[in-house]
Amino acid sequence: MVTTDLIFPRPEGTGLEVWTLRPRRQPRGVHITRAPQPRSTKLRFMIRVGILSVSDGAARGLHPDATHLTLRKALAKGPFEVAAYELVAQESAQIKRVLRLWADREGYELILSAGGTGLSPRDNTPEATRELLEREVPGLAEQMRSSIGASPLVTLSRGLVGTRGQSLIVNLPGEPEDARTALEAILSLLPKTIEMITGKALTPQR
Repeated sequence: MVTTDLIFPRPEGTGLEVWTLRPRRQPRGVHITRAPQPRSTKLRFMIRVGILSVSDGAARGLHPDATHLTLRKALAKGPFEVAAYELVAQESAQIKRVLRLWADREGYELILSAGGTGLSPRDNTPEATRELLEREVPGLAEQMRSSIGASPLVTLSRGLVGTRGQSLIVNLPGEPEDARTALEAILSLLPKTIEMITGKALTPQR
């Protein structure tokens, strides 16, 4: 049995008074058991996502960027949290600056670019991305282009998917619905892909 001594000063000149506290004994025959705790279903970590919108018109303020809002809604279906968002014009240097920053310094596990993947003279997102990639993942890019119900713009998208460090970079089309269709085509594959790249476990804790 554990006891605790408490020391209180007596009135001046009378010394100290010591009280000993003893816990009450548990009645015989009474057994206290703890209820079993439910297993945690929390993920070990959330996938941090950077969304880069690439659009001359939106960057000049000619129209709002609705694509990133659509992507946020799609990402809410999985273990993703949007850590950063940026809007840039269709300039290779600006695209590479953001991709390099997010992959090399911030270390975001998933980086999504939206826009600049078509065939117009200003569509140069794939070329800018290829300069930074260490390894391409063509299967994911093909899956996006062959997604059921994809519009012709998704089919014509030249977007790349690949890795830089421990980041997965995905080029999506610029139109909101096309970007959503392409992303949802590979969304279920992304957690396992991120696990392979980073070595981090996404499975629920046991």
